[in-house]
Amino acid sequence: MKNLWIAIALLWLNINTYAQTAYQPHYFNYQVIDLKSDTKQLIGTIEIPLDDVELKQEQGRVFPIHISAKKNEKTFVGKVDIMKMDSDKATLKVLLPNVDDNQQMLRNNECLIALTARYTKADKETNMLKLHRLGIGIWDLEQNVDFRVRDGSINDVSLLTDRKAYTQMAKESKLVAQLMRDEMESPMVEEGRFVGMDLFSAMEYADKWDVEHFIAFMIEHPYKYQGYDWKFSEIFATWMMAGAKTPYKEWVEFTLDFPYKPNDIIRYFKGMNEHVMEKILDDVTSEIGSLLDNENWDGAKDGIEQAKHIAHHFGLEKPSAWLDYKNAKLNVGIKMNEDAEKAFRTSFNWFLEAEEPVGIVIVGNDYSDFCNLQNEKKYFKESIRIMESVEPLTRSFEKNDEDVSPVVALVYRNYGMAYLGLKKYDKALELFNKGLEYTVDSGVNGIRRRATIENSISILYGKMGKQDLSDEYVNKALETLRKYKDELKKQKHL
Repeated sequence: MKNLWIAIALLWLNINTYAQTAYQPHYFNYQVIDLKSDTKQLIGTIEIPLDDVELKQEQGRVFPIHISAKKNEKTFVGKVDIMKMDSDKATLKVLLPNVDDNQQMLRNNECLIALTARYTKADKETNMLKLHRLGIGIWDLEQNVDFRVRDGSINDVSLLTDRKAYTQMAKESKLVAQLMRDEMESPMVEEGRFVGMDLFSAMEYADKWDVEHFIAFMIEHPYKYQGYDWKFSEIFATWMMAGAKTPYKEWVEFTLDFPYKPNDIIRYFKGMNEHVMEKILDDVTSEIGSLLDNENWDGAKDGIEQAKHIAHHFGLEKPSAWLDYKNAKLNVGIKMNEDAEKAFRTSFNWFLEAEEPVGIVIVGNDYSDFCNLQNEKKYFKESIRIMESVEPLTRSFEKNDEDVSPVVALVYRNYGMAYLGLKKYDKALELFNKGLEYTVDSGVNGIRRRATIENSISILYGKMGKQDLSDEYVNKALETLRKYKDELKKQKHL
């Protein structure tokens, strides 16, 4: 029983934060449109994921990329002016003092340009560079070079480099499959996301997201891929035939970030074990909770819609009920109360029918609080109906557990607030006092709950016309709140 309540507490108190990174040099592929030798200017564009990147106008350097297997590099230093910013493309003017007529090789070529930028998401080392550091090299058959060389990622930590490489790898997979059809019969894939397809069709059908999952698998299992002469299409095809296994953590990020329509994502989960699917959606739901905590309403909305579609497609009712709960919290945040009420009711009723105590307590607590805040008689009655199902689950639990007692205290506080709204003061006071019993020796969160309940008692006495007692309890609440803040400071210094 205690493990159940610890699970409730951990879900209830889950907190996560995001950090923004500082401006620093990052490399982007620069498509040269024109070189004007008279003014020593390059005019060109770069593709930038503007949802992830903020550019800072500053001086940069331009590097022509390796051409085929040749290493004919030339380096120029100059000033970069940002002329135009579109949805995913920036047009730049690059002034190069040492450009002359002999540098016509730059025209219509791709270069690498170093710009000062920052990622609004956390910076990370590129997967292509990780492969290199793990002693793994993958060759581009079309141009006979290492993909890191082709995409300029040897010393590159730009997220865009990975995306460029994945796209090129997917193109190679299609090309090789088309060539192989004339040479041999295609075997059938018997497991994983491509089950039921012949291998060459699967290779043609694969996209950059399949490639990303494959690269992540290589990084997780580097001992299988030691060496610098791997031909991409061969090892990619082997991975497909073996079930296209993907590291677990990739599924969570993939589900939240997938940019296509929900129907398109379903094939990636084809053939996956139901229990693994449930675990993935549980972790996705937790990440959505972090987005809600940070008031990232758009990100949470997209994640909920995508995850709900997956849960519905695979008939996973419990994850769907948790997503309904997150959807209710989202609608509370954006003040869509009718939608919030509907989502709360759907989620809570499912957990009631399924007799799932964790869901009953967590969803019921927030649903009750939502009803109380509507400040209408019918909602106070609904709050009581909810708590009549929640409160019995708390009776057998001890009162000094740091993980669970603060949650139980909030159950009695919300229960009492419903009776307070109906002006049944004696019953409300009884429930508030019951809640206080769970705030003694129950850690820092217990102290916080005690302050909340003391403030509720102050409101109750004020409505009863007992001003002296109301003042007494508001002072108690303030003192308890000060104690709570002091305890937080002590914990930070531990």
